[in-house]
Amino acid sequence: LWKKLTPELKAHEQMEDAGLYQPLSRDAATKDSRLAGWRQQHQAEVEKVEGLMKKIEQDRPEDQQWLTKVKEVHSSLETHIREEENEIFPRIEKVWDAARLMRSGQEMSEMKAKKMRAA
Repeated sequence: LWKKLTPELKAHEQMEDAGLYQPLSRDAATKDSRLAGWRQQHQAEVEKVEGLMKKIEQDRPEDQQWLTKVKEVHSSLETHIREEENEIFPRIEKVWDAARLMRSGQEMSEMKAKKMRAA
């Protein structure tokens, strides 16, 4: 399960960065400082989770540290998702019009389909 989850999280992060946060950081630069800086914060959160996941891979599931780290990854992802859904996504709708939102969604769908075909 862990070996399947790790590449899926990585693919999701790459798709999200390329299709959403990278262009958004440029477009929001003069419109919304929170959104303009979100990509950098997002990357820091991703690096934290990736570091924990590498440590989890080195531990054995029967070790207490393993479960503690798994719970920390879960908590970090849950907090991140909640922040995106409750704060970041509503702000994006104020910076991008419907056409730009649709284009971003289409780009991410195409990236996901390409990654699925390559897997």
